[in-house]
Formats: sequence, C-alpha cells, structure tokens
Amino acid sequence: MAAWPEYETTRALDVLRATEYSRLDRLGHIYLDYTGAGLNAICQVREHQSLLDSHVFGNPHSQNPTSATITAMVQQCRRKVLDYFHAAEDECAVIFTPNASGALKLVGESYPFGPDSHYLLTFDHHNSVNGIREFARSHRATTTYVPLTLPEMRVDEDALGLLLQPRRRRNRAAPVQARTDRLLQRPRASEFALHPGGLSPLRGQQGNRRGQDFPGNCQRLRRRPPVCQVRG
Repeated sequence: MAAWPEYETTRALDVLRATEYSRLDRLGHIYLDYTGAGLNAICQVREHQSLLDSHVFGNPHSQNPTSATITAMVQQCRRKVLDYFHAAEDECAVIFTPNASGALKLVGESYPFGPDSHYLLTFDHHNSVNGIREFARSHRATTTYVPLTLPEMRVDEDALGLLLQPRRRRNRAAPVQARTDRLLQRPRASEFALHPGGLSPLRGQQGNRRGQDFPGNCQRLRRRPPVCQVRG
C-alpha cells in the first residue's frame, strides 16, 4: 500500500471479492470477460435458494395459485427494469430472453425485412448479429457491412453516413409514401478491439431521422411496440 496508495481507494472491491467471490482465490482463477457474462455472487445463490425454499412456483400466465405468484414476481421485475431505464410502461415492453443471442433472434424473426430493406452491421459484432443476415437474405433484403478504420477498428462514420442516405426502391410501382425498412446494428463494444463501438449521439440521431431502426437501444421497431432489450 505504501508503494501504491491508489489501491486504498478500491478497498471495497477487495472486500467484495473476499466475501462474495472467494472461490476465485480459493480455486486460483483470474476471470476476465469483456462481453457481459458476469459471475454470480454468493448472496445471489443464497437468496434464490431461500426464495425457492419458501414458495411453490408454477408456470406464469395461468390462474392457479402457484402460477399467479410467479406471474406477479415477473411483472414486478419488468417494472423494476423499466424504472431503472426511466422508461414509460405504456411506451416500452420488457422481454426476457435466455441471453443476447435469444434477443437477437427475436429481432431477426420480427423485423419486417423485404426486397427494399437494408441491413447494416459492422465486422466486429457479436456472432448472433451476423446470424440476422439469414433472416434478411430469406426476404431478399440487402446486407451491407459498414467499413472500419484501421488500425483503431472504429466505425468509418463518413462511409456510414453515405449508407444511411435514402435508397431508391426496387419496386418503382410502390406508393411514394412507402418507407424502406432499414436496420442498423451498432455494437456497444468491439468484439475484437474491446473499445466502445457505439456511434456518436449526433450520428445516431441522424440515422434515426433517416428512418433507421436501432434494436437494443430502446428505440421503435416500426409497426411494433417499442422494445427495450435487456442484455445480461
């Protein structure tokens, strides 16, 4: 501590590690994960065991007593998530998925891809984001990878600006007011370089004004209620 007095400011983390994650030192592990997979704390396991020991739960969305109990808890959890994000309950819906891949699969299945649609993504995304290409391809939509600048591996915002420009419809007989559906997947962090990969607020607002959809960013998916995607 005398040589590195800055460590004193993080003593709370040392206490947390010793009390809630002691198995790391006991088993000799150094656990690093930059993509959001967190280790459970001991208190979480104990509290969940206590919850299971003191209740009988059934499947939610039914009318029997065990189902009604778990349904009420799920609804309470949804409200807490909305409160955390300061999201209005009449504007956003919380959908629980097994993981990020499950959430992205819902996006791919529900997005209104068509021959005039455009799917934009970057090379350094989560693998499941790449999988949405197949949903786009099956509906004859165009898929384009946004270029990255090297060696920093950041989004080339000039190239992205050009890709966000309105595109000519393939079906010229379509009504003039018909909108081309475009889906842009922007990473929160690069899968390779580990730096934050999100676009600047200005660029994001420009994309939204141009009719771009941003899943996972609490913004509207057209023709459907807004979805606040919560990733574990």
